[in-house]
Amino acid sequence: FRLHSLLFRGRTVRLNFRTRATGFVQVAARGPQGLLHDFADCDPLCGDHLDRVVSWKGRTDLGHPEGAPVTLSFRLRNAELYSVRFD
Repeated sequence: FRLHSLLFRGRTVRLNFRTRATGFVQVAARGPQGLLHDFADCDPLCGDHLDRVVSWKGRTDLGHPEGAPVTLSFRLRNAELYSVRFD
C-alpha cells in the first residue's frame, strides 16, 4: 500500500510494527523528482518494534529536498504496521 504524499520535518522514518517469524516489512520512498529508495534497498525489518528507524543500504536519511513531498510505499508479509513517524 502507499500513503498520500506528505510534507514533514525530519530526515528519517520510524515504524511501530510486528512481524511473525517468516514476515517482513519493506519501505520505498519517492520524491517529486522520482525514486529516492527502492524496496530492494530497504534493510531487513522484522520482529516486534515500537520505534524502529528505517534504513536503506545502511543509510537512514530519506534524501529528499527540504520542503518537498515524499510518498512512502510499504510491502508487508505476515506483518502488522501500527504507525509511521518522522524525525
